Order: sequence, then structure tokens, then C-alpha cells
Amino acid sequence: MEKVKHEKGIIAFLTVLTILLTGAVKVSADSTQAEIYRLYNKNTGEHFYTSSAFERDSVNKSGWSYEGVGWIAPKKSSTPIYRVFNPNAKGG
Repeated sequence: MEKVKHEKGIIAFLTVLTILLTGAVKVSADSTQAEIYRLYNKNTGEHFYTSSAFERDSVNKSGWSYEGVGWIAPKKSSTPIYRVFNPNAKGG
């Protein structure tokens, strides 16, 4: 009985992991939320996040790979979010 529970747990975990890794679940924002886009720079190993579609498209055109929506965030919040830049990152 324990073996069956353990196997079902592993199957459930692998199913959720597959969904997350393949992006099989479509996330969408309502009017009070914003999609936060995620891009990746294979030369530096850095990720870049933005809620601006213009910025997403511009960074993508400059060589970063668009990876989809990273998460959904509220458009207004009392919690600040900071974006930082590392001038010492490999590749620029």
C-alpha cells in the first residue's frame, strides 16, 4: 500500500513538473494584473524581467531569448519591486 502511494506521489510530481517546464498551463492577467515577461541571455546566463511588451520585444530583437510569462503581478501594490543591473556580469 505504501509503495502505491509513493508511486502515485511521484507520478503527480512529475506531471506538475512537466506542466511547469513545458508551459502547458496558460496564464493570463485580468485588468488589475500585469504579465511579467522573462527573457534569457545565453551569453551571460542572465534573466531579464519586464512588464513592458515594447521592452520585451526590443530586448528580444537584441539577441535575448523570450521564455514567456514568468508570473502574473498586481498592477498596483504597496510592495516595491526593484530591478538591478550587474556591470560585472560575464559578457557585459
